[in-house]
Amino acid sequence: MSEQPQTFILMFENASAYDKYKQEVIASGGKIKDDLGALLGFTAVMPPTLVQSIRAGSLVDNGITSFEPDSVVTIQ
Repeated sequence: MSEQPQTFILMFENASAYDKYKQEVIASGGKIKDDLGALLGFTAVMPPTLVQSIRAGSLVDNGITSFEPDSVVTIQ
């Protein structure tokens, strides 16, 4: 049984890294869910293999400033 795709929020330090990872998500069979444009970020549904690949690398060296699971936030 294969793992389910996961949704993550990614933010980048520059447009080059932003463009690179957008293309990588799509090439891996993932989907850009929300494009944050000028903020240099997006939310994406990604296959587990891509999530593992991103986590295995150095986030800072790859231009990623934030890599977090997307989730619902509630206040009481």
